[in-house]
Amino acid sequence: MKNEKWNLIAEHALLNEDNLLLSLEMFEAFEEVMNRLISEFLKELEIELLSRLGSEWTIENQFEDNTFKKWTFGIQKKEWQGNYIISIWPENGKLRNFTFYTWRAEAIFKSPITEVTKMLNENYRKGKTYQLNDWYQSVDKDYLNWMDADTLRRLYHKKEFVAYFKEQFLLIKDIVEPIIDKKMKKHTGLSMQNK
Repeated sequence: MKNEKWNLIAEHALLNEDNLLLSLEMFEAFEEVMNRLISEFLKELEIELLSRLGSEWTIENQFEDNTFKKWTFGIQKKEWQGNYIISIWPENGKLRNFTFYTWRAEAIFKSPITEVTKMLNENYRKGKTYQLNDWYQSVDKDYLNWMDADTLRRLYHKKEFVAYFKEQFLLIKDIVEPIIDKKMKKHTGLSMQNK
């Protein structure tokens, strides 16, 4: 089916010079189309998340029109002071293989926080660990590849996409927050004693 569509598009593009140049302009504009689509989705997701999380939380959005590069979008509690974050990112940088992950600052957390790994594995879904990621796992199959036509349609309409990612962030946050709060209080207490 895909080959038939591509053949039809190619035949149309090669009918005349104007069609060929229009095809080139469409190709060159595609990244800008995706930048706008993803920016609008992330803005809507940010609004939805902050309305639920409140002023104790911040959003880290490193998208900045980096459609086909690696970028992250995440949430973190202000009192964590940038030392722990719950995020998503396209693992290969090409709007494919989106992954949820937790990240810790090595300067504060020298070793993995195994309680985060254990609790997410038991109460959310089984994931893996990697270096400064106490847990990571691919998003559900329907949201994994943003270059797929069906997924792109849902991203365009936003509502379902926003609802899915909002729900997942909040589920992960509810598991991780008490663990990191406790760890940060312990670290802050130690820091105050050392002064």
